[in-house]
Amino acid sequence: MTGNLDTATRHGGDPPGAWRLPPEHGTASGIPRLGWSWPLRMINPVRHYAWGSRSALARLQGRHRALAPEAELWMGAHPSAPSTLVGVDGREINLLGALEADPWGVLGSRCRERFGVRLPFLLKVIAAEQALSVQVHPGAGQVAAAMRSAPGRTPQGRSLPPTFVDSYGKPELLVAVEPFEALVGLRDSRRAAELLGLLDVAPLLPVRRALTAAALSRSGPDRGPTLDALVRLAEWPQRQRAVLSAAVTDAARAVLVDPRTPQDPDTRLALEWTFRLADQYPGDPLVLVPLLLDVVRLEPGRAVFVPPGVPHCYMSGVAVEACAASDNVVRAGLTRKAVDPVTLHRLVDSAVLPDLDVAWSPVGPHESAPVVPVEEFRLSRVRVDDGRLASLPAPDGGPQMLLCLSGEVTVWAGTRLVSLGGGESAFVGPGTEECVLGGAGTVYRMTVGRC
Repeated sequence: MTGNLDTATRHGGDPPGAWRLPPEHGTASGIPRLGWSWPLRMINPVRHYAWGSRSALARLQGRHRALAPEAELWMGAHPSAPSTLVGVDGREINLLGALEADPWGVLGSRCRERFGVRLPFLLKVIAAEQALSVQVHPGAGQVAAAMRSAPGRTPQGRSLPPTFVDSYGKPELLVAVEPFEALVGLRDSRRAAELLGLLDVAPLLPVRRALTAAALSRSGPDRGPTLDALVRLAEWPQRQRAVLSAAVTDAARAVLVDPRTPQDPDTRLALEWTFRLADQYPGDPLVLVPLLLDVVRLEPGRAVFVPPGVPHCYMSGVAVEACAASDNVVRAGLTRKAVDPVTLHRLVDSAVLPDLDVAWSPVGPHESAPVVPVEEFRLSRVRVDDGRLASLPAPDGGPQMLLCLSGEVTVWAGTRLVSLGGGESAFVGPGTEECVLGGAGTVYRMTVGRC
């Protein structure tokens, strides 16, 4: 049943974001048109990266420990790893192919008109046992500008520079499931100079001097010089990287045991993470990044919002991540993948700040949502109590995904009932007035944003 769906391609004459099946397939794809029965269970791909955990996602889904690191569980229709729907008859339906073949039936008119033939949001569970790369995501305007200046064209007929894999920006929201640590946003140049000054490493002296001089020349906070320092480290000469990293490791160890070292939590965390990163990524100058970005420790339930243009690095823990349906990432270091510090410098906006403690707002008796300025998605959390039903109004007739994070819940959306356990999800398309949840557990709901 999925054969025709997997051949879906974008056509150059369509507006950005438009996807459809080749004409020869017509509507004979095996997908019911205008006859969907919601909700449908989802089968979601697991992404395997070296920084992932062998146990976290397996534990969430009640599986045995994995043989290889499992980093991310994806729920959505991004072409890199689309989910699959389990039809009423048990057959599997590629979600990307389904919305391409029947956009009105899967997305609804409002979502289709706002975002084209695509699901605008992507939901993930991420499990980091080691630090991810130091990275930044572009905004939609930055991607559009890069596309206009790109010399080549994609197989779909649109310009796309090799730095980007799709044509969309990527704001993202992270909610800790277990204690989670991250680096998010540039430090003020004064604080970055102060932290670097704790390390007696001669090659770093020019970097520290530049930060100090910039701080002294300005009266207020300034993060631009910190960005310059970050890029300078990312571009450190290849022959000198191992020497610098080894010197940083020795210096961080010495400072951590020195009783004269400031004992405030931020200083200790920054130094401890510098030492840990040097063990995880030996030879990479960006083991110093905890001294340049703010260290954030999230307890379960706490949320942080990362707008496009904000450098960040997720380091350890398990979290739910809601983001626009894009996989555009520009990296500076702490990775075996390609890095592009020049483009990162261009994309980072030192005036844009993350929200490190996002406020939650009640949206119903059982539901609350982090308040973030995003059009593509809205994430909410639903508490389902044993013996009580939770009624959730439909999101303006658009699509939604429901992820059971813990416990066991049932999802009813008009004509069908689906039972979900931990780590399982359901897709509900348009045309349902409400979803009713029963059982006992915690559910995260993903809908289109309301900005």
